[in-house]
This record gives sequence, C-alpha cells and structure tokens, in this order.
Amino acid sequence: MRLYLVDGSFELFRCYYGAPQARRPDGREVGAVRALFHTLTSLLRDDELTHVGIAFDAVTVGSATASRGDRHNRRRIRNPALPVRV
Repeated sequence: MRLYLVDGSFELFRCYYGAPQARRPDGREVGAVRALFHTLTSLLRDDELTHVGIAFDAVTVGSATASRGDRHNRRRIRNPALPVRV
C-alpha cells in the first residue's frame, strides 16, 4: 500500500505563483488550476499508489489569518506610508 498526503493549500499557492499565466477567453485566470491539475494527475500515474489524501487550510472570517490581516490593515490606516524621497 502506498499513501500520498498532499498539502492542497501549499500546492495551490505554489501553482498560483509558479505557473505561467493562462487565461480563458473571458479573461478569468486559470493557470493555477491547470498547474494543480497537472501536478495531481502526474501524482496519480504512480503504479504503486493506492490512496491519496488532499487537505486544504480552512479560512473563515474569525480565523487567525483573517484577524492578522485586519490588524495589519488597521495599523496601515493609523500609520500611512512614508513619502518617497528622491
């Protein structure tokens, strides 16, 4: 038996920033989805593979990530960016 566990959030992040841009005719970005699909199908070509588990991070409004972002945005409002000097 061979089991692969995949960190789906990391793979999607890697595919989003690592794959070349590709857009549908209507302009929607699909490069990350295409790269993730390619990564997973290449994983499934392993003859000894019997099980695959893919987990994605849960992002909710009350999550630590969301609250960190909110704190960062509030700090930026209080402390605007410094002017650029030439």
